[in-house]
Amino acid sequence: MVTKEDILLAINDFLSESQFVIDVKISSRKDIIILVDDFNGISIDDCKKISKLISEKFDTKLDEYSLEISSPGLTNPFKVLKQYQKNINKEVEIVMKDGEKLQGTLLSANENKIIVETTYIQRINNKKQEIKTQNELLLTNIKTTKNVISFQ
Repeated sequence: MVTKEDILLAINDFLSESQFVIDVKISSRKDIIILVDDFNGISIDDCKKISKLISEKFDTKLDEYSLEISSPGLTNPFKVLKQYQKNINKEVEIVMKDGEKLQGTLLSANENKIIVETTYIQRINNKKQEIKTQNELLLTNIKTTKNVISFQ
């Protein structure tokens, strides 16, 4: 039997400093899905190398399993701190556990909180002015964070 912990140990020894594991799932139907990313972008070749490593490491133990290695995709919510760190200075959409939504530029992220800069327009003395505010958000209060995809 292959466990999530066994896979994580094997992968973490293999990954470069810029690469990281987002999630490992093993379904009851014996599907192994491994999500990986890289601060420099993950390629198909990177996924192939990881797949080959896992196949060689676990040899016949994987005969009953299907193995899928991929990136998390742009529209999936962040799951690990390194995803936040990878997306510093990029536009994100955040949904808080209380339902509040924020959209802004991710300025920083650590194991406890993130800082997001939001922009809004306000009339001051009959003139529209752009106001920027920095919001400090505890990770424990965040339901989801996703990249904002813009085609501009």
